Amino acid sequence: MARAVVTIRLMPESTETNLKKVELDAKEAIEKTGGELGRTNEVPIAFGLRVLEVIIIIDEKLGSDVYETALGKIEGVSSATVTDFRRAMG
Repeated sequence: MARAVVTIRLMPESTETNLKKVELDAKEAIEKTGGELGRTNEVPIAFGLRVLEVIIIIDEKLGSDVYETALGKIEGVSSATVTDFRRAMG
């Protein structure tokens, strides 16, 4: 099974969105879809807005669309966008 490391940027609906709750919901959604949460990073964008970058390890055959769709449905998330997709070596 080929593995891939995918980074998905979750844009919150507002500066008031609880990113810790989004992170917990993201972990649950990733595990339900068969992926593994690698790590998360909060990244400042502008005017107090922060995005959550989620790095996940997936089966390459599934592709990233399944995860992008699942994460985009989380309450408080405005959009989910794949920003990086790499094959895991080793």
